[in-house]
Amino acid sequence: MQGKIVSYVEIPAIAELDAVLVKQPITAEDYPPMKGIVPQKDYADLFLPRIFNATPALQPVEFLAEFFPEQSTGLITNTDAFTLVKKAFYLENYRFTDNLIWFYAQPAELMFNWMDSSMKVFAERNGRDTDNSKLTRSMYLWSAFVKMYSPAGDIAYFLRNMDILSSNFIRLVCLAQGFSEELSLANESYQKAELRNQVYLEVLRRPEFSALSIPELLSRMIFSGNCLIDTTNLTQDNLKSYAENLADKIIKESAAGLRIDDSREFLIKASTAQQIVYVPDDNGEVVFDLALLQRIVLSNPALQIFVVSNKEQVSNNVNQQLLEAILKTEYFAVLSRKQAAGSFRFIEINSFLDVPTVADLSRPAQEIVRQSNLVLVKGQMLYEYCDMYNLNPNTYHFFVSSSAGNNMLTGVKKNEAIVVRIPSAESKYLIRNKKHVEKTLLDLRNSSPS
Repeated sequence: MQGKIVSYVEIPAIAELDAVLVKQPITAEDYPPMKGIVPQKDYADLFLPRIFNATPALQPVEFLAEFFPEQSTGLITNTDAFTLVKKAFYLENYRFTDNLIWFYAQPAELMFNWMDSSMKVFAERNGRDTDNSKLTRSMYLWSAFVKMYSPAGDIAYFLRNMDILSSNFIRLVCLAQGFSEELSLANESYQKAELRNQVYLEVLRRPEFSALSIPELLSRMIFSGNCLIDTTNLTQDNLKSYAENLADKIIKESAAGLRIDDSREFLIKASTAQQIVYVPDDNGEVVFDLALLQRIVLSNPALQIFVVSNKEQVSNNVNQQLLEAILKTEYFAVLSRKQAAGSFRFIEINSFLDVPTVADLSRPAQEIVRQSNLVLVKGQMLYEYCDMYNLNPNTYHFFVSSSAGNNMLTGVKKNEAIVVRIPSAESKYLIRNKKHVEKTLLDLRNSSPS
């Protein structure tokens, strides 16, 4: 089992990760909300030795053997064990290392208090008792992992990416221990994901969505990302009522007085592009994303489309199997024909991370991205700064969030605002406060939305 896990986290290769990890970080001056934050360069050189050197008596094999006694001792070498842990942490960190911020001199108690509460939140979200033996075992592993990192007092990643790191680390632990039960709890079921997609398809079939122009569909697509639905009680019987409520929400969001910056420029680029790469985000809203691509194809038939698809289904995010199922519906007949003709293709990755980014791709695939006329990158609150160095200035980053938590990078508080960013080459933001509609350009360029 252990050998399988080492193989599972093999992508991307260690050599590529090491190369990625030496990037010039942003500074505190770049973003006013980041007061008192000390950036650190050469992250790999500083971090790697601390995993085990901070606790010299606890070497990799012993560390794994303590928690995986039936699988680790005698089955893998010290180097293999170190590589596994190294990759596990890198796969969480390296998408952020282009702009990694390092906090110094934080009390260890703060880290452990947060770790304990975040694990409990994860358990509660998945309907699990925090005393569950398997989950508790995972938590101890998580605690030990953090403990080895804590003597230096550097907890930036834990503080800045709490929910993402804890949930993804639990997935890794579940895989390593063979706990398919916990892994399934971290994922929305495929059946529920299919129902979610059907809800969004039902919305697109409604009269008010059936004849949208590209700018209108662009707006609906972006704001559909803020209207994700809870599939807990979703069934085939109540699907239409879900669709009706979702349609109302999307219309309300996209008509709230907040226009999309540079939508005219996007329209020009989309209608003249020869090649587009699309990096999806959440499941459900991906149906709107594909609808936008299909609408663009109608005005640009020669367009080549590449879609970055995750082989695995992680959380509620779309994977290639779900994408294929969407394309088989009659609504997407145009894209299906392009796929059959070879002008709609998938770039597959194999990752247990929530959202694939450009840095997750192989080098040949990254070249496809760099050579494309337009790259559409869907984003979440914690992903909006990642991988911009890999993208050309024509890239658009559709970023919508209802601000589920405080964000140190943007300064947006929990439940305070919806943020839209487009395109990625600019530093323009439009922020809508919950109490009133407000247009704000955070880069102070005083340019207005088109």
